[in-house]
Amino acid sequence: MVSEIKKHYPNFKATYSPDFRQAIAEGWPGSIDDTHARSDWGWKHEYDLPRLVETMITNLKQTIVFD
Repeated sequence: MVSEIKKHYPNFKATYSPDFRQAIAEGWPGSIDDTHARSDWGWKHEYDLPRLVETMITNLKQTIVFD
């Protein structure tokens, strides 16, 4: 996500301080198989990472001042 944000804001920096939730996240699968949801419900994703970041930035601009 950081690399995608940097496409919009090259000077963007992020720092992380993992807490107890990191151990939970490490137990999650690396990917999710949505085959059944696609075939049973006709589900399809609407956002990829670039669109997600673009949407976040657009909406955050309404409440936060970016440099």
